[in-house]
Amino acid sequence: MKLMFRLIVLLFAAVMCVSSQIDAYELVWQPSGLNPGDQYQLAFVTDDRYSATSYIITDYDALVQAEANAADIGTGSTLFGQSIIWSVIGSTTLVDAREHALVQAPVYNLAGMLVAHDYNDMWDGQLVSGQHGFRFTPGGDYLGYREVWTGTGADGTRFFNHGLGYNSVTWGSTSYFDERWIQYLNQQAVISPLGQVQMGLYALSEVITVPEPVPVPATLLLFGSGCAGLIGMMRRKKKQN
Repeated sequence: MKLMFRLIVLLFAAVMCVSSQIDAYELVWQPSGLNPGDQYQLAFVTDDRYSATSYIITDYDALVQAEANAADIGTGSTLFGQSIIWSVIGSTTLVDAREHALVQAPVYNLAGMLVAHDYNDMWDGQLVSGQHGFRFTPGGDYLGYREVWTGTGADGTRFFNHGLGYNSVTWGSTSYFDERWIQYLNQQAVISPLGQVQMGLYALSEVITVPEPVPVPATLLLFGSGCAGLIGMMRRKKKQN
């Protein structure tokens, strides 16, 4: 009997542990602690992997936007009640990541954890530590490690001769919070005539503003007051009887 009780306790503890881990990584579209009118931006790493052979930055924007749309955090989002535009965090020959995916507010990952306080913090070679960086995908996956095409140096500018579209492209890794999140190594984009190296992409949302609370219509307030008054009258009448 005691053995059975111990097994039940251990099973319950294991279930609670798994549940707490799932809750810890639950996707959050609006970080906690923000007030109506506050502004923020979200960032993610893509679920899918892609090649980096195009030198046109909008090609990569289309890829990250498509993943956002599929997760209902992009065009026509019902979660936000508006369309959210996403940009790839990457650089080509003519485009710098820090100007293309412009940081204008605090940046959070999709678990509601702060990644960077502002523009300077994003590009100082060190993300906010201990916050899991960009490891969350719009599909809800937590990626401990993924190689990510960036074509970008630690300061957010195009990496000379290694931007997106070159034969050799700079990439980062979701495993790091220092400059290696964006600039880790250079990798040959094409490894054989029959295939291409495929990696993830980072994405940054446009600025999102925390909405004001939706006011209760005056008609509903009057209706509620009337119902409360009617209930009060019925109770008084019942007591008198």
